Amino acid sequence: MKNIMGKSLRNKAGNKIALLVLLASGLIVSGCTHSIEMNSAHFITPMTNDNQWGGMVALSGAKPTTVMLVEGIGSNPPVRNGVKINDDINSTELILLEYLDVDLKLSVYPSVEVTVDSEVVGVKWQFLNHRQSDTVLASLLVGYGSRSKESSTGTAKAKTELQTTRTGVSVGYGFAEWAPYASFVYDQHKTKTEVNNNSGKFNYDDKGTHQNISIGVSTRGQALAAALEFNHVMLDWDGAKKTSQDGIGIQLGYQW
Repeated sequence: MKNIMGKSLRNKAGNKIALLVLLASGLIVSGCTHSIEMNSAHFITPMTNDNQWGGMVALSGAKPTTVMLVEGIGSNPPVRNGVKINDDINSTELILLEYLDVDLKLSVYPSVEVTVDSEVVGVKWQFLNHRQSDTVLASLLVGYGSRSKESSTGTAKAKTELQTTRTGVSVGYGFAEWAPYASFVYDQHKTKTEVNNNSGKFNYDDKGTHQNISIGVSTRGQALAAALEFNHVMLDWDGAKKTSQDGIGIQLGYQW
């Protein structure tokens, strides 16, 4: 009799443990978030390379802007309580350089450069005082880019296609070897997210704007390319509370 009761108790305990493990697994799957990170520093300076076919290769670092699109990709339906921006980041963390990126520039025509910043390919035109020193400089930029981001946990998967349209302007003062500047960048983002889990397929469209005001300083006409800028980014996504983000960006590279 004692053996039978012992086996029964052990079976009940085992069933409870199995149930707890199953519930915990379900919570982990349901709770997996899906976010996309975007660069918060763009280093749009007021000058282009002095020489045609001159260019730059550089590594830049800044704190990313994190946009959470889905809170739980394993739920039925997936958990979405609006888009959330930098939801798990505090202001003191924004000085860290977590977003590393390769920046490219190539002057294809006097005063005109092709630029690559993250997924965005742009064209920058220095329309004021090209190849001049000790004077005011200014440039305009337009760009477009796209990329995808995937997340998964268990059998649940999420994929987002991001499209970005960019316009920017930069004004500064060009000394012989360096230039302080101020710039404004306006990014329009559109995302298409598809979530696949055991309950089916779910699709979501989101859009938002990032307005980036930067004050910085950059080297000019030297083999060592370096820039430092402070950024204030105003973030506005449909379904999200308007917010802002402050941070610094650092860029180091080689220029020819």
